[in-house]
Amino acid sequence: MNPETDAKARRAKINYLGAGIQVVIPSRKNVAAILILSVWLSTWFTGETSSMGELFRQISKKGSIFLIFWISVWTLAGAVVFYHFFWMLAGRESITITQGVLRIERKIFGVGSTKEYPLFAIKNFRVVSIDKFDLKQDPKSLPKRGGKIAFDFESKTIGFASALSEAEAKEVFELFRKNYYPNFAR
Repeated sequence: MNPETDAKARRAKINYLGAGIQVVIPSRKNVAAILILSVWLSTWFTGETSSMGELFRQISKKGSIFLIFWISVWTLAGAVVFYHFFWMLAGRESITITQGVLRIERKIFGVGSTKEYPLFAIKNFRVVSIDKFDLKQDPKSLPKRGGKIAFDFESKTIGFASALSEAEAKEVFELFRKNYYPNFAR
């Protein structure tokens, strides 16, 4: 990373491992969104509990089919909002390159997913400029999970580092490229 970059402005923490490197990126903390989602989740919980009570009272009546559908959609919406809420609070993305593998971990409170990609199978490793207001941008060219750094693997575009600024994403990209590019397929 560039030593001239203000350390406070950096989101990524670089850990040099014996035979590799790890970049840990905390999720963006949007205080306004966290507050709004807190209010929404409390309203959601009230609606969820009252709907469940109503469902148990109407379980044998005809109208319960609509209520079952509504509770299912409401519960799914709550799960999605809970995920985003906790991601903002405690989400971490960890990218590790070691022993010929690039590993991307996305975890909340230590629980989440891990994906591994052999370096020899990674193609078109790049920094992606995502302009949310550019309606002409081909959505197929953007990484599936979002991210400022992307690569092609098999028939998918994989993205990571979405919480970084474009400038910091370029620094992380250069760090990977400089130290591991010979291991990436071209």
